[in-house]
Amino acid sequence: MGTEKSDSAMTSFEKQVIETLAELKTLLTEDHKLLRGNGHPGLVDRVSSLESSVGVVNNFKDMLESLVSLKADVEVMKQQKKWWHGLVVDGVAVICMGVSIYCAFFK
Repeated sequence: MGTEKSDSAMTSFEKQVIETLAELKTLLTEDHKLLRGNGHPGLVDRVSSLESSVGVVNNFKDMLESLVSLKADVEVMKQQKKWWHGLVVDGVAVICMGVSIYCAFFK
């Protein structure tokens, strides 16, 4: 006979520890399914997808803001009678932005 205890010889503390460990195992399994998914995307994948979507939206917003500032620049230069110089510079900037968009999203 070894030093192993039978179920009747376990103390209440030992039983409580075993029950608590079983509950923790169940909770960890459920959390893992939520985080990593169980046949569907988990929270980790969903948050990653949202972060990439937000990045694309912010980039698009920044491009729109730059177009608005370009239009404002053209209007100011028209009033200063230097509109042709600004128009050339702004045209080159718009072309560069178009090339950047093409390279970022379509290439």
